[in-house]
Amino acid sequence: MNIQSGQLKTARSSARGNISGAWPKMWLATKVAFFCIVAAALFNVNIYLRQKISETDRNIRRIDREIADTNRDLERLRADYAELTSWPQIRRRIAELKLPLDAPRPGQIRELQLAYDDAQFAGNANGASSRIAARTR
Repeated sequence: MNIQSGQLKTARSSARGNISGAWPKMWLATKVAFFCIVAAALFNVNIYLRQKISETDRNIRRIDREIADTNRDLERLRADYAELTSWPQIRRRIAELKLPLDAPRPGQIRELQLAYDDAQFAGNANGASSRIAARTR
């Protein structure tokens, strides 16, 4: 009988116990490291999204100011157009430019009448008359 063989068995069992005791510690350390990495990633994503939100908010405010400026310009242009196309303004410009405008002579005026057949107008699929005759007087 070999006495040393029994000592080897106890050495193997003690070495195995140390390995099995280290495994849960490594597993726990891995879990903690993974949790820290995920938490850091979520924190960075949160910062990134907040920056994008504030940038988008600044762009929205800038575009709102541009819309308001454009609306003011449009109202000013509408008022200018209404003033410039009014008859007193047109008469004043005619007088300033000394345009030789006269009333039309009787031979220059022609009346145009459109005549169409109601039956053809009702029968047309797209609602347009296929035959419209113009007469001058």
